[in-house]
This record gives sequence, structure tokens and C-alpha cells, in this order.
Amino acid sequence: LSWQPYFRSPGYPLFLSIIYLFSPQNFILVKFIHIIISIFTAYTLFKIGKLIFSEKVGVLAALIFTFHPYAIKLCLHLQTAHLFMLFSSLSFYFLLKYNLNESKNKVSTLIFTGTFIALATLTRPNFVLLLPIVVIWLYLKDRRAYEILKPCFVLFFSFSLTLSPWVIRNYIKYDEFIWCVAIGGYTFWVANSAEQHEALTTDSQERYLYLDRGGVFVDKTIQVYKKLEKDFNYSKLSPKAQEGLWYQEAFVYIKNNPRDYMELVAYKILNYLRPWLKPWAYPTKYVLASGVINTPILILGLTGLIIALRSFEHRHNSLLLLLFFLSCIFTHSIFTTQTRYRFIEVDIFLFIFVSHLIFILRQSWKNTGGRVN
Repeated sequence: LSWQPYFRSPGYPLFLSIIYLFSPQNFILVKFIHIIISIFTAYTLFKIGKLIFSEKVGVLAALIFTFHPYAIKLCLHLQTAHLFMLFSSLSFYFLLKYNLNESKNKVSTLIFTGTFIALATLTRPNFVLLLPIVVIWLYLKDRRAYEILKPCFVLFFSFSLTLSPWVIRNYIKYDEFIWCVAIGGYTFWVANSAEQHEALTTDSQERYLYLDRGGVFVDKTIQVYKKLEKDFNYSKLSPKAQEGLWYQEAFVYIKNNPRDYMELVAYKILNYLRPWLKPWAYPTKYVLASGVINTPILILGLTGLIIALRSFEHRHNSLLLLLFFLSCIFTHSIFTTQTRYRFIEVDIFLFIFVSHLIFILRQSWKNTGGRVN
């Protein structure tokens, strides 16, 4: 909609603009570069798996990612997914490398970590939650606040420095501090509305498609916009002021419908964790295929994560990923959620724990001579 402020985070639009600078509107080139980025992401997952567990685990995790149907499908779409997966996996790689003392220069490793966290945040803003998670994670290792002051300072400094050009641009243009985007209020309103509640609970495909593509994002948005324009002269307000009005609209719904809101939160969590596509939104064959592929990954991955957490050697590194998984669930219980978001945020790292469990089972099979005890 033409009246919206710059709701999108700048990472992916900047990525596209650089490509289009040399080859305008070349969608085939963009998709080809998506494939290149996917290869680098697979390699980074290999490095993470090797760091935490072993080279074999890393190889298998990279292969699972490479040949996962959804990872292949994503290459064909102009979405933030591949750029975000690369930046997020690099963030975890350098962070784990720092933690395992695998780097000769720990300061530079932290600088790279902060830089990639910032780049991932500029692609998908919710990744900023990794910063407080890292602080908690570092403290849980040493239990001494003064020991984590230096690494936290370096991390936050490099993060802020990478983010600063965008923040400065926003301040120059709007004369106010906007750290990344002004989409929070609007997204919060979309995610916490009667229409969103119905979209997650209806079993009618026709009704779902209307609610998902028209009821909130077009018809209801325009309706509320006209109301805000009439009451507050919305179009003349700054982005932060506009954002605040959307938050207010959402809180009206939450206050007036507390029971529905709590139910909505529960449905959003279930929607995020569900390993198959929505049965009321996709053909049956796609729903079944997604369930057959993703259900084992989710079960094996979480089992592998639990086993890793029980191991003294792997506990702390695995805890970082567990905390991040929990933060993703929390974020999507508040804001808009889609099952596909879990793949790019959580599943790609679960592949590492799936691989870890497979090799544990393989070794157990060898030790028992194939006998089931």
C-alpha cells in the first residue's frame, strides 16, 4: 500500500538493488545467486556441525539442508530466507568458534559475530534477540559478570557499528531514532486481531484464503487506516508515531478479548511448531509430503538436542541453540507466525542434531551387533 512507511527491513531490498544495478529486474540472476548463497549456508552448517560434534555430523547436516525440498523451493522465490539463513548461520559459527577457543584472535571472532548478527537483523529484525541470549549464555558458562564484560562490549560495539549507517539514514530522513524498521506496530496488530484468530481456527479453505490475503492485509488494513487518518491525521505523523497507533489498535482487541487472545497465542505457537502445511490451505498431497519429511526431522532433531544437552562436552554449545529456539517460539507467539518461518530459523540448525542422533544410533547399532536390547 502506497501510504505505508518503510515497513520492510533493508537487508534484502539492498541485496536486490545491488543485483539490479548491474542487471535490472533479472529474476533469473537473483535465483541463481540464491543457489550460491544456499551453497555457502550448507558449508557453514557443515562447519558448525564439525565444531560442535564431528566432521561426519557436519557433512550429513549440510546434505540434509542441501536436498531438503523446501530449501530447494526457496531458491525460486524472492524472499529474505536465503540471505537470513546465511547471516544467522555465520553468526552462530563465529560465536561457537569463540566459545570453543578455535580462533587465534578471539576479538576478531567476536567482531565477525556482531557484524553478522547485525546483518541478519537488518534482514529479519527478530534476530536481534540473539544479543541478550548471548549475554545469558556467556554468563551461564563463567558465572562471573566481570568475565563477560569485554566480549559483550566487543559484540555490541560491532553490532552497533554495522547497524549505524541505517540508523543514521533514518535519523536524517525522519528526525527520530529508528533502530531498524517501523513495522512492529503494524505486524503486532495483524498478528493480534479477530481476523488472525479466525484464520488460525477456521477449517474452511475459502475463508482462510480471504482472511489471510484480504480480510486483514487489504480490506481491514484500509478500514483501520482511514479511521486513524480521520482521528489522528495519520499520514502526517512520523513512522514511530504511526507505529504506536497500530500497537494501540492491537491492545484494544487484546483488552476486550482476553480469552480469545490467550487462545490465539496458543494457536500461533502450534502453528509455528506444526511440521506439516495447513490442511485447509494446501492440497492434501502437499500436506502429506510436508508431514512425511518434516515430522521425523523435528522429532529426531529435538531428541538429538536433548541428548546433546545431557552431555557435558556438548551441553553449553547446544544450550545456545536451545535458547535461540525458545526465543523464536516466544517471538512468534506475539507476532505473526508461519510454519515456513520455523524452517529458516530453527530447522536448519536442527539438521545438525538430527545428524548427531543418527551417528549415535549408528554407533549403538555397531556396538550391539545389530541386536535390539
